[in-house]
Amino acid sequence: MIALFTSWKHDNLMSRAKKAREMPKAVDLVNKALDIASGAEWGRRLGISRTALHAARNRGQVSPAIAFCLAEELGENALYWQAIATAEGEKDSAAKARMLARLAKMEHTFVGVVKS
Repeated sequence: MIALFTSWKHDNLMSRAKKAREMPKAVDLVNKALDIASGAEWGRRLGISRTALHAARNRGQVSPAIAFCLAEELGENALYWQAIATAEGEKDSAAKARMLARLAKMEHTFVGVVKS
């Protein structure tokens, strides 16, 4: 019985991880931004170094703060992209797979950008 539960749990986690791989990545947001304007232009707009976006794209990891600001500038859901970047920065674990799977389901339920 325990082996059956462990097998189901493993299969369930693998299914979640597969769904998480299918969802967009924060680097996709960077690529979209760099298709619109140069890294230097984004650097001026966001107050970051002109090479920060290229470095993030090369590393394959975007800081949550940059993801939030980019999404806001691009008219995307800033909170969603910030959550994606935060989740991607976590080390691989069952908790990360669970978080990414939940984010994949919640993409369209996030409330719009927080207004200050």
